[in-house]
Amino acid sequence: MPTAASVTDRPVPTGRRLCLILVAAFSSATAAQPTGVPSGAADPTRPNSEAQTPSEDFDRVRFTNQSASHYYNNNPTPAQSEPAYVFFPPVTPPLDAEIQLLPAPPAEKSAPPELAAYVGELFYPLLAERLAANDLPKSLHGRLQAYRDAKLALQGELQTKISELSGVDQADRQRQLAAFAAVQTPRIIELEATAEVLRADLRRSSENGLPADAAGLGNLAAATRPPAPAGPTSPPALPRRAQAAQEAAFFQEGLSPAQRRLLREAALDPDPPATEGNSTSASAAEGWTLSFSPEPARIRLMTNLPAQLAEKISEYVSQKSGLKAELREAIARSATTGSHDRIEAMRRLAAAQAPRLASLEAAAEEIRIEFAALPEPPGPPSAPALPPGLTTRISAYRAHKVEVLKTLFALLAVSPRSDGPDRMPEGPSGDDGGSGMSGRPHESAVTTKLSPANLSVSVEEFNRRQSALVADLNRELAGIREALSEFVRSTNPRADRKSIADLLSEFESARQKQETWARYREYQEAVLLPGLSPQQRRLLFDAAVEVLSLPLPAAEKTN
Repeated sequence: MPTAASVTDRPVPTGRRLCLILVAAFSSATAAQPTGVPSGAADPTRPNSEAQTPSEDFDRVRFTNQSASHYYNNNPTPAQSEPAYVFFPPVTPPLDAEIQLLPAPPAEKSAPPELAAYVGELFYPLLAERLAANDLPKSLHGRLQAYRDAKLALQGELQTKISELSGVDQADRQRQLAAFAAVQTPRIIELEATAEVLRADLRRSSENGLPADAAGLGNLAAATRPPAPAGPTSPPALPRRAQAAQEAAFFQEGLSPAQRRLLREAALDPDPPATEGNSTSASAAEGWTLSFSPEPARIRLMTNLPAQLAEKISEYVSQKSGLKAELREAIARSATTGSHDRIEAMRRLAAAQAPRLASLEAAAEEIRIEFAALPEPPGPPSAPALPPGLTTRISAYRAHKVEVLKTLFALLAVSPRSDGPDRMPEGPSGDDGGSGMSGRPHESAVTTKLSPANLSVSVEEFNRRQSALVADLNRELAGIREALSEFVRSTNPRADRKSIADLLSEFESARQKQETWARYREYQEAVLLPGLSPQQRRLLFDAAVEVLSLPLPAAEKTN
């Protein structure tokens, strides 16, 4: 049979010769495909590979002669791969830590605001990718809303029950909560099963350039090997391990939800390999942050813990570190295996670790009961003893000051640069009575100096309004200082008297801590209240993280 070259050697019409040459070229390109990859089939070397047909990669172009046609490749040279992105949930702070209130700086890809309702979900990155791409089918949207409604209803039931028992003594409350847990927990288990189905249905064939069933596996494998000697280009070992654990927690298939939560904790607390699984001394359990249950909750341990409690905490930490080490090693071992084998290995490990994870929850409950029996359990501080009327006046003054700041900020045309000569000062321009306002970026000093370009009104108008507002605040503060002076003279011995500034500072500091603890109330109940089931703790903890209103992190590039 003659080849394409021999055919073209024969005298043929010009139009027909062009057609044959083009057909031969296309046939050669087709024959050059790797063995076992038929024309039009998916190329396994390409990311997001789907079945390709000639009509998808080629355009049919016709010449003057209708019989002379060929396929013209739209992409003759490989295109530069577009950057891929992944969204991870915000980092959950330890109990009673200062809460970040300021929004994150502008980013190339900000998180969709709808994610704020799903910050505790294990399908967060999968949903985020769908929302960012505007690719959430109506059916999935409806199922998500139904899931959300069911979860809110269960959270409301649990919050109401806890509130009803707030005045009951600890032993009776624990018994009643345990009885309620027996009734509510089966429904929460059903809800968590629904979340797992949603997680599977939200997944695409690949996620943001990461293979759907292998995201982070390469990083985990590298992270479990002994680190190379430190050098200027050597990445830090712990951040690499943390990132790998976070990716595996959300993308590795075959894991149980409990293992995913364990990996989320590992991302916040990446134990060095040399210490994982080793026993922790009782003395080391004091004065540090404990990664506790439900994950990824963390609490700060007080010093001078009873020896028995410190020993239980040490054993709890040791058992959990062993489970995390097992999980990391198994993922690293399977990183080079096929997708099916890797998933099966993870499922076997999930079944093997399930009894030990349940035992770990039981150990955590024993620790909670001993925490509750301490003479001074964790909680908000009490404010200095001041007359109720004076307390009200101080609180009103602070609220008034915040309103003045809002009024002045509303007169700005643009926000002043934080690093320029006309930046907003971060401390009071004069004596503020030690009210604790200084150094807080969202409660800056009222008196400001701005350039005309920053203002939506004239400088004269801004100064006039600012002066009037500040004068009102100063009169209010002077009255408070006078009342405090009279209170100190009438109640305190001269040797114990504190300055007015110190009293105002103490009051403001205690008030701010009380406000912080108020936002952490459900967090504290989910982590430390005895009597709840593990499922109820997870349910309540998700609500607690939402209450914190943490800024949603922007997307991270994955390639």
